[in-house]
Amino acid sequence: MMGDWLSPLTVEEIKAICLTLNITLSNAVCKSRLKLVEFLENVDSDKRAELEGLRDQKKLTKRGSSKRKRAEASTTGDTTKRAKPGTSDEQSPTFGTQELVKAVPKPRFMQLPSAKEIHDRCVEFLDALSPHAVAEVVCASCTRLHWQSESTIVSIDSIPHSNHLHPVWNPHPAHVLMDGMLLETKGIQCNNTKGASVHLCGECLHHLSSNKLPPFTLLNKMWIGPVPEVLSQLTMLEQLLLTPVYPQCFVYKLHPKSGSTGDPTREQSGLRGNVTSFLMNTDEVVEMLKGAKMPRPASILASVLAITYVGVGQLPINWLKLMFCVRHRAVLEALAWLIQNNKYFLGYVIDEEVVTSLPEDNVPVEIIASIRQETQMDILEKESDACVPGSLMTEVVVGKDKMGMGFNKVRMDWNTFNYATV
Repeated sequence: MMGDWLSPLTVEEIKAICLTLNITLSNAVCKSRLKLVEFLENVDSDKRAELEGLRDQKKLTKRGSSKRKRAEASTTGDTTKRAKPGTSDEQSPTFGTQELVKAVPKPRFMQLPSAKEIHDRCVEFLDALSPHAVAEVVCASCTRLHWQSESTIVSIDSIPHSNHLHPVWNPHPAHVLMDGMLLETKGIQCNNTKGASVHLCGECLHHLSSNKLPPFTLLNKMWIGPVPEVLSQLTMLEQLLLTPVYPQCFVYKLHPKSGSTGDPTREQSGLRGNVTSFLMNTDEVVEMLKGAKMPRPASILASVLAITYVGVGQLPINWLKLMFCVRHRAVLEALAWLIQNNKYFLGYVIDEEVVTSLPEDNVPVEIIASIRQETQMDILEKESDACVPGSLMTEVVVGKDKMGMGFNKVRMDWNTFNYATV
């Protein structure tokens, strides 16, 4: 990257020239001189030549002014201290913004763009829509996804202050170290000719260049290790069947994103809503879950999870399959892995009878029986309104306790966990 190739032009003079040359400057570019200069490095060659010519013209003007001042001082023998700019009555000639604007030939009004300009704009448009422009890469330091254009490829030997990426204590057995650094393997590129290189996001690279520990780097207590495939593929219901303790219950409220389409494939991807969690009576839950067998029976699902569908017409169950499906084989494989690798599951044994009773690949009947449907679509519009304290507040009745809550009146029975919107 070049230095400040527009010096000695001021920022105001550069903006005035860009205005005359029809160069559009965004607010982000105008925030600093460095960004402005970097942006103008990539303009058309004709406009860049205009900028360089005006830059050289100002350099000559300043050099001539300095020579005149030295000649006058040597002739008069004046050895007094030079006054600061703006304090004397006679100002030295300057190359101001107005002179810059006048020096640039103004284009004719409504002048048609040239063939080269049309070609350049088409190339820029296609580049902005290309797969490379929207490609994402993983930062090897923080493992977050970033646009490839906002990331930097750095040779693994040239990472600044790489000591911040070296584990201080004994590394975990599952750590994957690259030259002693804890890095995400998905952010590493291997080249037979140039060696290994890594993708670094702007934030991590800035902190490393400043000799600081990046806040989201894996080494800053952000490493949890790779999630086993048998656990990452579990659905919400399958996770609940393998949970030793249920401190909360969940209420799902789903509705079509933009009206019912009648197409299950589109409706499934268009469902939206919210999940509300409530504290449970832990003592009763512990009493109910006594024993050392896993997984939990499917009947427990109706006590810890409820679904309300807001919409007109009967809800096809297959629409909920991707979200609330249970697969007994996936549950069995995940439970076997947990008993073998997780110390909190060492005391549990697999209940073959419960595993056999789970669906092979379907929504459990306990969940289907507990689904509630609300046909009044206007309640969705009410929830989208602004909340004004005192005007839209209703109450939630939970057993014998009452608490304030906005928009809808929710009535819940903790014995059967029936959920209905009134």
